[in-house]
Amino acid sequence: GELRMNQFEKTKLLLGLEIDDTSKDSLIELLLEQARDEFLQYTNRDEVPETANNVVIEMAVVKYNLLGTEGLQSQSYSGASEEYANYSPQLIKALNRYRKVKML
Repeated sequence: GELRMNQFEKTKLLLGLEIDDTSKDSLIELLLEQARDEFLQYTNRDEVPETANNVVIEMAVVKYNLLGTEGLQSQSYSGASEEYANYSPQLIKALNRYRKVKML
């Protein structure tokens, strides 16, 4: 079969971690989970489309890089926008592409 990296492996690679370095595995699992939740919340979807996997990975990478600078973040953002304030405009744009209008 073809060799395809999963979301988890891609994330490790982007973070500059060796695939067999397991020291951060739990953390990465957690960040991916948070990123998935945020993605679903933001886009009003029930699941992450295959094509959006890289968006979720990118979100997780941002979260990882923010660890330790969290305390320095200004808390001037209000409510929900705060979570997304750290994402690049490109990432927000990608998120918006997957956003579904909520049906009332």
